[in-house]
Amino acid sequence: PAVRPRRTAAHLRTSEWPASEIKKAFEIAYKFNLTPPSMEQPEYNMFDRKKMEVDYVPLFEEYGLGTTTWSPLASGVLTGKYMNGVPSGTRTEIGNFKFISKKRYSRSSRCIN
Repeated sequence: PAVRPRRTAAHLRTSEWPASEIKKAFEIAYKFNLTPPSMEQPEYNMFDRKKMEVDYVPLFEEYGLGTTTWSPLASGVLTGKYMNGVPSGTRTEIGNFKFISKKRYSRSSRCIN
């Protein structure tokens, strides 16, 4: 579990935090002798690369921040699933997943937001 019975954090993990906020979390943790972040979970795929390849590199190098990514297939966009529009009966109809229907392929294989 992420929280021990004594209510002390074993690991602090973040998801989709800006690099500046993660850096602040490290600074605060070091200043007050707290557990710093150990891992960030950003979206990372051919369309969403900047956070991993630019923003987080200094954090990896300076603090040894680890990572695990989500959506390597861009929520199905990279599979070609949406080449002919958004299929009915998919998770794109669910409130939290409507953003998927905004990403689609053009005929020239470019993602259009």
